[in-house]
Amino acid sequence: MESTGVLVFSIILGVIGAFIAHKKNRNRIIWFIVSAIFMFPILIVVFLPKASKGEADGEEDASAVKKPLPVRKIATVTMIVLFASVYAFVLEAKKDETALSARQALDAACNSDAVCLEMVEKNFDGCIEQHLTIKKTGRKSREIDLDMQALQLCVGLNNEK
Repeated sequence: MESTGVLVFSIILGVIGAFIAHKKNRNRIIWFIVSAIFMFPILIVVFLPKASKGEADGEEDASAVKKPLPVRKIATVTMIVLFASVYAFVLEAKKDETALSARQALDAACNSDAVCLEMVEKNFDGCIEQHLTIKKTGRKSREIDLDMQALQLCVGLNNEK
């Protein structure tokens, strides 16, 4: 799965970015998130000068009134985007798995008939897009739904096969 590789690569870049930020007295969490999501900021933190203890990534004097930093907002939005991306990858993987099992079922229904297999090969991609849907089953849950009879008719298989 390509999505798993991208996720692992992003986490590795995030860890490297956090490590470099720590060595330069910068905020590790913010640089982990930014490096993992956007991948190129790791180059920015490499070239940043080492910060003194009081000025590290927006930290101010303790006596000053703390205002919410835009960096914290960016980090929050970045985390939301990260979780949404992971959720989308998982949902796409479930969709691919369902399509693969449907393809195998159609191939089995052909009983090694070359004409039938060719028809399935020709029409499957367009038909699966029409008949494979994602249904909302709850506030935060989704379900993959496939109308197998409609898919069989779409690819050109009749009910006798």
